[in-house]
Amino acid sequence: MSGLRKICKQFGSIKATGADGKSVVHVWDYVTGEPCLQSEMPSGSERHKARMKILKAELEAARGKQ
Repeated sequence: MSGLRKICKQFGSIKATGADGKSVVHVWDYVTGEPCLQSEMPSGSERHKARMKILKAELEAARGKQ
């Protein structure tokens, strides 16, 4: 598994800034199980809805552990 895949799967997203100052955000796509650019996952799409559903469940689980 590549480094980008591992980081996105564990943390949900990663922001990278190049030497030229441009930033890109990679997010974990829970539908395909692969990282993708945030710009490729528009709000309201099925991929975005699945991601929000998973993140909400993880947040509720974390609150339950406290």
